[in-house]
Amino acid sequence: MSEGDDQPLFGTDIPKEVFDKAVEILRRHLGFSQEEEVPASSSGSKLTINKPTASKSTLPVDVKCVDRFKAIAADRNRKWSAYSRAQNVSFRVEDKQWQDLFKTPRVPQWAGDYLRSIGATSSNWKLKSSPSRRSLRSFQQIDTASRVGMKYSSSLLLIAEVLSRSLRQPSSHISRKEASMLISLLGPLSRRVFDQFARVSAKTVSDRRQIIVESVRLSQEGIKRRFWELPILGEDIFAGQFESML
Repeated sequence: MSEGDDQPLFGTDIPKEVFDKAVEILRRHLGFSQEEEVPASSSGSKLTINKPTASKSTLPVDVKCVDRFKAIAADRNRKWSAYSRAQNVSFRVEDKQWQDLFKTPRVPQWAGDYLRSIGATSSNWKLKSSPSRRSLRSFQQIDTASRVGMKYSSSLLLIAEVLSRSLRQPSSHISRKEASMLISLLGPLSRRVFDQFARVSAKTVSDRRQIIVESVRLSQEGIKRRFWELPILGEDIFAGQFESML
């Protein structure tokens, strides 16, 4: 934890002038054009954090984000996975940190035994209610994906702290070679974190879509399958095709 952070949720404030300058630096060095200023009086949804603002400092978006999101969504159409095993295997943490923070909690045996005793589960502990069983599995998968992202983020926080000390404290004895090596990890780690968010979003959209489609009680499996294969991107959960597919 950085100096001055005496509570867990501190350390997230970003002064507006720092944010504005950072945006200007990103746009200038990465070749993004500056967006037009949006009048503060413009109407915006109260349900979005991206509502119109008088500030011109809107963050550019990495052009590869859309491609990465589409790739994750394509994986969803085959078999959704909470994380890449090849990427995750090298990110080991100590057992206590793993169990306390990054391991997805399980249902204890006594709870499973109780559910079975009251007839809520079958002999193999599976919930008898199909929707409940599916929801339980889905939430567990989403939780797992989120915790893997938290683990990657933890590494980013540590790297940021070391690099910050190297700039603030000349006596930190962090060599240029060491700093360069840490900087080289920022891109891959950031992309891994983004991928985990994309996995969670793709899974959530897919599950929400499934709940709605099953409520309609479509009889043709072909129509259901086409719903599952609709694009994930966009503000419409059915990509604007719900009515035309019924």
